[in-house]
Amino acid sequence: MNIEHVEKSYQELESDSTLQNLIAQANARYILYNTEESKENFPRYTIKDEQLNILAFKYLNIGCNYFSEHNYLKASHSLEKGALILEYIHGSIHIQTKNKKLFCLISALSYYVCFQYSKAFILIGKLESDTMISSLVSLFLNRKFDQLLSEIDKLITNSSYGDEYLAEHFEEDNATKIYEIIIAKSLNYYVQFYQTGNKDFLEIAKKGSCKSSRSSRNER
Repeated sequence: MNIEHVEKSYQELESDSTLQNLIAQANARYILYNTEESKENFPRYTIKDEQLNILAFKYLNIGCNYFSEHNYLKASHSLEKGALILEYIHGSIHIQTKNKKLFCLISALSYYVCFQYSKAFILIGKLESDTMISSLVSLFLNRKFDQLLSEIDKLITNSSYGDEYLAEHFEEDNATKIYEIIIAKSLNYYVQFYQTGNKDFLEIAKKGSCKSSRSSRNER
């Protein structure tokens, strides 16, 4: 995607009053959720969460494209806006939404990438004890590498995470284990890259991340 197309896409989203109104509604509803206001007192919102999820990913995609063009200011703004939308929809501890943990994790990582560290840590903290992946990512973002490597070692040496076991016992619960072990190994290589500067570890980590992404698409 060339920079002209990226800029056009960004301006179209920002100038669309209907879309911006939906984001504002989502923000207002998020505040009410967090204050535990009774839903009977909610205004008649015209929000559709699925559409806002798509809008959030449009902003994230634009942010990534700005980043690749070295326009870091607009990249940061677009990534933060995408993260905000996902947080508005899925971030409250008082509601349950479809794929809540995944969307909150994406939101937290997006905040981190655009240097909104406090927002990232607050959001990831809501998930930290909830899933293995969020716990590992939290340790990684907080640079608690010794603890992270210890947790990864436990997974790698656990026979229920071995390739042979997972191949013979492929069930929904074990599908989650596949993602956990792939991400754990990728984070392990990222840490080794940070500690040694050896770019080979970075390339291996990237391949692991791509493998996780392909697995997710194939499952859908």
